[in-house]
Amino acid sequence: MVGIGAIPAGIQFIILYWLPESPRYLVRKGRDEAARKILFTIYSGAQAADIEEKVAYIREFTEDKRPGTKWEKAKKDFKSLYVVPSNLRALILACGLQGIQQFSGFNSLMYFSATIFKTVGFENPTAVSLIVAGTNFIMTCVTFTIVDRIGRRRILIGTLWGCSAGLIICAIAFHFLPRDPITGEINATGSNRWAILILVSQIVYVMFYALGIGNIAWVGQSEVFPYNVRGFGTGMATATNWGANLILGSTFLTMMDRMTPSGAFGFYAGLCFLGWLFVLFLFPDLSGFTLEEVAEILSTSFGISETRRRRKALKQLGEDEKRRRQEVLMEKV
Repeated sequence: MVGIGAIPAGIQFIILYWLPESPRYLVRKGRDEAARKILFTIYSGAQAADIEEKVAYIREFTEDKRPGTKWEKAKKDFKSLYVVPSNLRALILACGLQGIQQFSGFNSLMYFSATIFKTVGFENPTAVSLIVAGTNFIMTCVTFTIVDRIGRRRILIGTLWGCSAGLIICAIAFHFLPRDPITGEINATGSNRWAILILVSQIVYVMFYALGIGNIAWVGQSEVFPYNVRGFGTGMATATNWGANLILGSTFLTMMDRMTPSGAFGFYAGLCFLGWLFVLFLFPDLSGFTLEEVAEILSTSFGISETRRRRKALKQLGEDEKRRRQEVLMEKV
């Protein structure tokens, strides 16, 4: 079981051969020509002048001319993560998404799904739990195809409520499961309608989770930090994820026992709703903006209105450019 884990790691090790360096890293190391080649690959069809402009823009934001040793600069960068407003807002967004991802209860469901389905009376709980895991895999693949077209913010707003709804239905179904009149223990079979509803509700929950916060927490984390604090910021956000995971994994069975299954799943439903409010009021859609533009957007606020304004301006600019090209073409005709 442990050895199988080496297979995906081995595959990733092999494909790293074709993974290019980040243009920002190359510019910071003075390897401008290598950065230009990668930028030409990313922006296929771009003119040389456009690429030069991007290299100059990247150099302006990544070149480190500060005096001091690497250790002194690292301490200043770590401090700036908390005292520079744009960095602090980026940290709140990244850690917030990772906290929501874990406190929504998903990993507890994955860790203990066989235990849950055994409790409600399914004869082969492991096989049933694979249905839930398969849903996660399929919907994750779907997310890859829609996340850039629909946008991170809209997907999260449209899916977190679904996570909450699935957990509420699960809590209600647990409440109505038949119980032993003497011991009070759940006494159901897999054919019981409430047991089936628990399975369906968890599939619904996992479907919305994989479409949204399960993947976008990682995507969003990679888009908010400027270069100088990116390592510290992603480290703090990832630590938030695993810290929350530790709390969740160590308390889930106790909550199931002390709060009853209905109480536990209802509690996670409430946390999903709080996560939905977090996204609604604080999380902007930063896809398509450079790291430097993101820093500008987050410098004065969380940028929900600003990103909308910029997207509208870009859309209008694109329409004007398209109209200009059509006019030039008509003149040639």
